[in-house]
Amino acid sequence: MMASMEIYQRIVRETKRRRKGRREWKIEIPNDVMEEIVMKLPVRSIMRFQAVSKHWESVIKTRDFGARHMAHQRNKDPKLMFVSYGFDHIRFEQRDLETTSLEERLCFEIEEINGPIEISECCDGLVCFYCLTQAVRVINTATETPLDHHQILSNQRPPCANGLLYWLTGDEQGYPSTQTKLIVFDIHTEMFQVTSTPPFITPDASSDKIGLCNLNGRLCISELKGDCKQEFWWRVEECNKWERIFSVDLNSTSCWFGGITSQPLTPLAISRDNNKVVLSLTYQGSLVDFDLDPDSTVYHLYYSGYYGLAIPYFPSLSLSFSSF
Repeated sequence: MMASMEIYQRIVRETKRRRKGRREWKIEIPNDVMEEIVMKLPVRSIMRFQAVSKHWESVIKTRDFGARHMAHQRNKDPKLMFVSYGFDHIRFEQRDLETTSLEERLCFEIEEINGPIEISECCDGLVCFYCLTQAVRVINTATETPLDHHQILSNQRPPCANGLLYWLTGDEQGYPSTQTKLIVFDIHTEMFQVTSTPPFITPDASSDKIGLCNLNGRLCISELKGDCKQEFWWRVEECNKWERIFSVDLNSTSCWFGGITSQPLTPLAISRDNNKVVLSLTYQGSLVDFDLDPDSTVYHLYYSGYYGLAIPYFPSLSLSFSSF
């Protein structure tokens, strides 16, 4: 109490001196404290803050500051990025995970789009969009030979988790196969490897019934079985094990997804605040949320309206995407 009173009296004295013009009243805030404050601002505010001084411009542009800002972003729920496109443009909409309210909108004019568009998952605030016109083949450019003659399943979005990219294999034309394997690319070592699917996946499961995604920073894999039940597992790197997290009955979600029960759903994000997972189905105009309480079987319409594609997104300071 005494300390608070002394601070108050000091402020009063400084105010009186300032009014009398004896000296300016200055409050010095340590740089490390200011960095912590600035780091928690929205990306647009940080970009504007660069204009304050050359010092802050240089601080904000450092790799360390960008990494700390991204780490702070990942401690919060992600945003949802909705992507739609027309004949010569592609539109991005950033929405809040809890309310789905629109926060940012960006539209790019591009050359004529031939074929369907796909978008990558978010990687440090960056996303990649590209056309899907044929099956993708992984080739060693030095020898011009395919990787172990494995063809990647077409029309899939490779998830990235812990520095690894994952693809499911298909047949020679990129169509679904019952001999499904995982192709894994290590971003750091730039090495490929082919591995079997986890043991909880049915050995002869068709690759179009298996789902892969990054869910809250972990690799998530699922299988849609004949009873229209889809089980989701994710990899816990700390103990190098797979953990079952939830299952979904597509008979209960099909009313929001055009009656479809034959295609696996993709979980976009798990909300930390209400312990619900948001589910999507590619090119369907609705999102559904599901309560992860073990005793719950309740599904709700989360978002309705055409959005094209949707991904979880963390705003970052990467210059390639500084508009968000």
